[in-house]
Amino acid sequence: MQVRSRDLKTYPGMEAVAEALVARGHRVVLIGSQADTTLPDQVGKLANLCGLSLWDTIQAVRHAALVVSPDSVFMHVAGAFQIPCLAVFGPTPAYWASPYPKTTVVCHTAACRWHPCWVPNKITPPCGATVAPPCLTQIPNLAQKQAGTPVSCPLNLSPLSSLAREEASLAEM
Repeated sequence: MQVRSRDLKTYPGMEAVAEALVARGHRVVLIGSQADTTLPDQVGKLANLCGLSLWDTIQAVRHAALVVSPDSVFMHVAGAFQIPCLAVFGPTPAYWASPYPKTTVVCHTAACRWHPCWVPNKITPPCGATVAPPCLTQIPNLAQKQAGTPVSCPLNLSPLSSLAREEASLAEM
């Protein structure tokens, strides 16, 4: 699980998701840069590998059963290795994950009239947010969701193949 990415792509509840998965008996491995999380290792439950080199992190992702990540390089690594991935998208368009059939996207498409705004580094999006834009903060608390509980609209939680078809049909309108 990657807890952080750039400020505009980081889902604010990701550490809580990691803790909730551990509390439910799942083994969690955290990846990213050294400063991404302060969650400590918990033997047999949580391994904090933040700060490993890019290559070593890619090797850790390669052995994952599931990757939970914001839109980031590690989401693409999981897709390349055909590892199931839950990708949390904010200001970037979810179709960037469409080549990966085992990736499921979580995004809040109704949070912003400019969504997706595709904001490059160091540029403020049209909503004015510099940290935790509405497209991320309005995603329901994923840590509190029970397994198998449906997520209500306007949250989009769907396999990318159907999401890509939806976006393509909207583009044709």
